[in-house]
Amino acid sequence: MKKITLLALFTLLFSSLLITSCSNDDSVSDDSNGVSSGDYWPLALNNQWIYNENGSVTSPVKITGADNFGGTTYYRVSTENVYDLQAWATKKGATYFLRTGEYNANENGVILKMEAYELPVLKDNLAVGEQWSGTVISKVSVTNGSFSSAFDASIKYLGIIVEKDASMTVNGKVYASVIKISFKQEVSFQGQTTITESVYWYAKGVGPIKSINTIDGSTVESTLVSYIIN
Repeated sequence: MKKITLLALFTLLFSSLLITSCSNDDSVSDDSNGVSSGDYWPLALNNQWIYNENGSVTSPVKITGADNFGGTTYYRVSTENVYDLQAWATKKGATYFLRTGEYNANENGVILKMEAYELPVLKDNLAVGEQWSGTVISKVSVTNGSFSSAFDASIKYLGIIVEKDASMTVNGKVYASVIKISFKQEVSFQGQTTITESVYWYAKGVGPIKSINTIDGSTVESTLVSYIIN
């Protein structure tokens, strides 16, 4: 398996799941996560969202359960993805986190393993122009017969609030109290780097209503078609 193939796969694992995550409504906060201004990813069992992705309607994104990680409840998100990767989300104060599970793959006898990691993908208490950033490390191992190697993959992220309290029409429906953000990630390991640039719109009380993701010159646009909030 080539390094660039591993790099593209790692980035796509995150990009394919970011729009599909959701979180609980929790206005209680510690100092680092801020005080929430509302619920921009409402969470309850059996909540679901259906999107149109580049002209094709996707399978439902659905909340199917909950698990505990480090004493915090994370909500399991069921969505169709080519990597069969598990995803969870939670909200701490004003900060929404997306967690991806450990990934294992076998490609023609080459075994790839990536550790679970999570990113803060939205802060609803920030003002227009404010941002959050950081770097997350995930350990990666590759085994090919008797040969094996392990290294760190670095995920550098930058989120910026572009608009707040906006109104937006998606597929004929008007949504109020919308937050628009830009989110950039750089995934790097072993001298290789790939960049994903995204724009997301989140409606208060509804969740993600639109996203535009660009990676390696390819763009995917998703728009909300219907949803169920319990």
